Amino acid sequence: THVIRSLIYEAIKPNELFEHDTKEEILQIIDVFKPQTFCKGERVIRQGDEGSEFYVVESGQLSFHGTFEGEDGTQSKVKLGDYSAGATFGDLALIFGSPWAATITATTDCKLWSIERMAYRSVIQQLRYEKHAE
Repeated sequence: THVIRSLIYEAIKPNELFEHDTKEEILQIIDVFKPQTFCKGERVIRQGDEGSEFYVVESGQLSFHGTFEGEDGTQSKVKLGDYSAGATFGDLALIFGSPWAATITATTDCKLWSIERMAYRSVIQQLRYEKHAE
């Protein structure tokens, strides 16, 4: 819907990944985002797993925390922050497939929109081809 496209557009436009894209190009990228829902307490991503998706939060709350090893070898779980409507995460996963630096868990029921790395690359290649053909 127009409301969802606007939410995703406003969330991703300030992101460095999209700063050189026109509004029309960003809207084409938005068209390949897919909805995902998570229930309260459900893990969205796990620290250390290979990342391949970029997310926009439509609704709900999420928290992110990392597990770090101390000098004595003990591990500590540290809350790093929260995400809510309009937040984004997964920039490095989208570009590089980097492992997740934190675990993200839904603290309420959530609706997210995501784009997978290969879908993103496919749209970008098509946009570059169209630009080059002009």
